[in-house]
Amino acid sequence: AAQRARTTADATGTRAKQLRDERQELTAAFRREVEQRDAEVRVLQREVDSLTELERIIEVMRGRVENADVLKAQVKAADEAVSKAERELEGLRARLETEEERKRKREAVRESLHANLRLKSLDAEAQAHEAELERLKAELGGRDIEALRRSVDTARMQSMELQKRRAFSEGSLAQTRDAVRALAADLQSPLYLGVEQRHREAVIKHESAAYAAKDLGRYHAALDKALMKYHAMKMAEINKTIKELWRKVYRGRDIDYVAIRSDADEPPEDGSGTAVAETVGRAGRSYNYRVVMVCGDAEMEMRGRCSAGQRVLASLIIRLALADSFCVHCGVLALDEPTTNLDAANISGLAEALAALIEQRRGRSRFQLILITHDEDFVNHLSRLQVCDWYYHIHKDESGCSKIERRDMRLLGGV
Repeated sequence: AAQRARTTADATGTRAKQLRDERQELTAAFRREVEQRDAEVRVLQREVDSLTELERIIEVMRGRVENADVLKAQVKAADEAVSKAERELEGLRARLETEEERKRKREAVRESLHANLRLKSLDAEAQAHEAELERLKAELGGRDIEALRRSVDTARMQSMELQKRRAFSEGSLAQTRDAVRALAADLQSPLYLGVEQRHREAVIKHESAAYAAKDLGRYHAALDKALMKYHAMKMAEINKTIKELWRKVYRGRDIDYVAIRSDADEPPEDGSGTAVAETVGRAGRSYNYRVVMVCGDAEMEMRGRCSAGQRVLASLIIRLALADSFCVHCGVLALDEPTTNLDAANISGLAEALAALIEQRRGRSRFQLILITHDEDFVNHLSRLQVCDWYYHIHKDESGCSKIERRDMRLLGGV
């Protein structure tokens, strides 16, 4: 009996499951049919809206067609008014041209009258002058007036020129006599005794100073050229070291390397030309150094465009490059908190760069690296690179006093 009941229950459960599946299928089919009907209703509604809009447009067009006849009549009336106004304007223009023509004729008559009056007055004056000229000719007995006038003018000019020459010659003669008397008195004074010998010595000193100045200018130019060459060579060496260290340390991809650029500012010329440039020389030249970052073919200044970590890393690398170039005989390198503002990747790169630097200079005498840091992970990374065997640990005891202990690098992980 229990087995039949279990069998009956299983069959009932199977039938119930089939019924539930059929109900879900019917429900899904009903939902799909409802959605399809809704879509059809929306399509029909859009068509109805389109037909309504077309009816409204047709009504508007009908109103416009009814108003077209009225507008045509108004346009025709306006064209007739324009034509009438144009005819009136043409008449006014013709009258205006007629009046202007009359005015021009009156002005021409007035100018003619004035010209005739001036001509008559000039004729009267000419007749009076001719009568005066005939009277003067009668008094001169028929001689040429123009020839007499020219001869008088020539004689007057010659007289004035001779007077000028005489005055100039008299002034020059008086000045020459005064100068001769003054020079004669000066030559008798003790000031000019042995003047030829002193003049010869002064000329010799002047020529010697000129040659010495020329030689100093050549030496100065050679020294300045040598200094410029040394500066260019050192800048190339420093930038090469900076580029190598940056590529070893920096883990980002936005900056390929950094470099130092120098721009020379020459002093402005004040009109003396080459002499001032040779005299001032290198003393008047200054250099503007700037740090640039390079990515591909693009180069721009780092100031104001880089993060704090990039700025700290660039500062450290530049100092290392400067120490490598200029401190050959000074083997002490001190770094105070070099990992400030650096992320983990750049800290690791810096540790590897320092390890490479230590390995490179390990064989040199008087080389010492002093590293001050609170970053134990950085020191631990250095210990894994096996660059040193021990370090100094500074801490405070229970009484608050600072103590320095020398510890083994291998024990750093357990501190």
